[in-house]
Amino acid sequence: MRSSEAALLESPAVGIAQLAHDGWFIRVNGQLCDLLGYSARELLERSLQEVTHPDDAAVSRAQVRSLLSGGIPHYSLEKRLIAKGGRLVWVNMTRSWVRTPTGEPDYFVALIQDICARKVADLALQEREARLRSIIDTAPDAMIVRRRGLDRRKPHHHRVHPRPHRAAAH
Repeated sequence: MRSSEAALLESPAVGIAQLAHDGWFIRVNGQLCDLLGYSARELLERSLQEVTHPDDAAVSRAQVRSLLSGGIPHYSLEKRLIAKGGRLVWVNMTRSWVRTPTGEPDYFVALIQDICARKVADLALQEREARLRSIIDTAPDAMIVRRRGLDRRKPHHHRVHPRPHRAAAH
């Protein structure tokens, strides 16, 4: 492996894996080991498919088939990986070929970024929106929501009418 490839593999920012054509790990960096809780030796005894959540496996297989057939040069997707002990880890994975000097596919490289914090925040936002929508949908009367604009002397008012037939009476 060239020294520039070795330096990239040890990047502290994201998990990086070198994968064989069949998805088995060939090389992994420390960040990926830390993310999944496996030692490098343990990961090298597994395939990416083995640590992919079963509900995400079909989409991953379809993307790999497109890569193998030359239909796409790379792909990115959000998926769940199964860490040591069964903990689920949400990641954004980008996968592409590394080619030989003659242009033949040599191996896959996968960049794996932990997005668990973003997924937790997204879920909390969805739950909050659902709770607010439920309050608005069940409110007996129209509500007025005040938002202050840039000019604090002129607040902006928005009428929210959960039931237009009731709001029309006001």
